[in-house]
Amino acid sequence: MAKQQDKRLGKTISGGMRNGIPLLSPCPGVPPITLETVNTLRDELPG
Repeated sequence: MAKQQDKRLGKTISGGMRNGIPLLSPCPGVPPITLETVNTLRDELPG
């Protein structure tokens, strides 16, 4: 994909930066992750 867009790999997969951490671009048609989703998944972890 990077070669097709004539970009470096890091620039291709990155949707930007937040606090120095690269963000990935969202996939089309996939709902955003909410805090509720994260908490539900965390609570389902065995432990």
